[in-house]
Amino acid sequence: MATDAVRSGNLEEVLGALRPEPTPISVVFPSNRQVPLRLRLLIDRLAQPATDGGHR
Repeated sequence: MATDAVRSGNLEEVLGALRPEPTPISVVFPSNRQVPLRLRLLIDRLAQPATDGGHR
């Protein structure tokens, strides 16, 4: 969420050595049902760091 601000120099990371390891998550839902738009947006938002190739 703040990655762009850190990259641009507007924010400075001060405790980078204390950053926790990434924790994998899984999203499981029935495949025979339509996924509500709100849930689809949440899933996409949670997956965004993985598709961007970085951590947030």
